[in-house]
Amino acid sequence: MMGSRFRHGQGATSERRDAGTRHHHRVTYSPARLARTLDAWSIHSMLERAFSVPALRGLAAAASLGVLAGCTHTGVYDTRSVVHPPLTTDRVAAVRQRVADRLAGATVALQDAHGARHDAAVGALPPAAALALMLAVEGGDDAAVEADRWVRLAESGRVPVTVLRDRERWTVKVGAPNASYPAARATNLSDRWGLGPLESRGVAWTDAAAAHVDRAVALLGVDERRLLSGMPFVRAHAATGGSSGGAVEGARYVQDGCSARIELFDGALAADETNFAGEPERPMPESVRMLVHEIGHAIHRAPGREALCAVEAERAVLERRRDDLSRRITAWQDGRRLKADRDALAEERTAFDTEVEGFESRGREAAALVHRNGPVLEAYAQALGDGSPPTRYGARSLGESFAESFSLYRADPAALERLLPRVRAFFARDEHLRALRKRGQD
Repeated sequence: MMGSRFRHGQGATSERRDAGTRHHHRVTYSPARLARTLDAWSIHSMLERAFSVPALRGLAAAASLGVLAGCTHTGVYDTRSVVHPPLTTDRVAAVRQRVADRLAGATVALQDAHGARHDAAVGALPPAAALALMLAVEGGDDAAVEADRWVRLAESGRVPVTVLRDRERWTVKVGAPNASYPAARATNLSDRWGLGPLESRGVAWTDAAAAHVDRAVALLGVDERRLLSGMPFVRAHAATGGSSGGAVEGARYVQDGCSARIELFDGALAADETNFAGEPERPMPESVRMLVHEIGHAIHRAPGREALCAVEAERAVLERRRDDLSRRITAWQDGRRLKADRDALAEERTAFDTEVEGFESRGREAAALVHRNGPVLEAYAQALGDGSPPTRYGARSLGESFAESFSLYRADPAALERLLPRVRAFFARDEHLRALRKRGQD
């Protein structure tokens, strides 16, 4: 019996799960612990106990050395969550004194909403500024040059504060207590943005969580949004299989063959209680930055995703042709078996097998493209040059460095400008999108 070696279900399939956005370190201060800390500070020993997971120590060490070969370390944006009890009025003086002791000889300045800086005496710092500065200077990460945190005051609630460090100069920017996030809509996201549906896995979407998706997508450019066309967003308590290394995972981009999705976990919403992105005058939820991070993965993995989609479409066509050829071969066997018909079918089968060989080659190329850097990351690497990734988490790989940089560009562009001005210019010129278009023209 004549037939083809092309079988149903064969072809290129590849699943890609990016590591996801994580807050590697979550530091919690109980009221008693905060009091002990102020009276006899021992943050470094506490950090050693809190961060004793070998994977986390290894990650921090690798980031310090520069995981991306040839990196010149330029400082990092601090994404760690710090949980502390509200600062009471009777402890403010102790906080200021602790900061003064640690920053002897350093300059401290307050920056207003217009960008003007004014040198400030530590003993006269507003309570929110003093507490944020204390958490920064005692944080145990000498590479951290910026942190955006909500600090909690017993009398006025939570306050967004940015702390910047430039060698021995510290700058603090304080926002309004209980500042609101930018307005957002939680309904009709698919219709307004062209996204896929909001799906649930064990937990329903709340309006607040859906609004974070709206905020994240609203930050994107038009061409970036097009790359999310039809892509579902999934709400779940945690990643399937759990997080690795004891880290708290906030979101994840998952690509399974031609399909892809972005998942949002409880960890991202928890991060909103301690961290924000952007300027303290206009804070953005940290979970929005996490979502934009995962969108960054969707962007740089678009070539592999599109190649797999093309292969799957081609496979569907070949399967129909195979079935038609098989029916005609069976009809020939059951019929008069004319030699002319046999020769024509044999020739057609040979041509079909040649097409299948080309298809299989394209399938292998598509699967390989999913797992290599691709044109966007190659262009990003050129822009990054000898600079280091913008965060500790970005040191895991070039893909994570890109996603972290992209998240800052869209959610906190001023931070990226301070850390990596060449990378900010790279995104501002749409070089990441040009790399995609250039590949499509090759």
